[in-house]
Amino acid sequence: MALVVWWSLLRTAVVGAMLARYGVHPLAYFVVDMASCVPYARASARLVEDLVDREHHNVWRSAGATALAYAAPDVYLLLAGRHMPRIAYVILGGMLLLLSLVTMWSIRRQVSTALARRESQPASEPAA
Repeated sequence: MALVVWWSLLRTAVVGAMLARYGVHPLAYFVVDMASCVPYARASARLVEDLVDREHHNVWRSAGATALAYAAPDVYLLLAGRHMPRIAYVILGGMLLLLSLVTMWSIRRQVSTALARRESQPASEPAA
């Protein structure tokens, strides 16, 4: 959890330095970021579980909740920022795309690891 807070503080400092003059309030950004980290953690964990258990009917709901919680701080930036230069939108979009790809790779790796663990465990004996 400490790593999450430090990462959020770093992002908040960058947002404050770069976007405060355009109406983005760093403290509000930090609050949105911290408020979305727990729902993101829960939803992404649920997404991994649904994928591992092949609960396909739940995957879209878990994926949607994960995406909403993940994007919440960036959506705040887009809604709060006024008259930001075009390059700010390009950088925000690029960062969102890059970090989304890293997140999807991480989720895929977690699913693969969990499936490999499950397959390597011996089958349990049926109860007599």
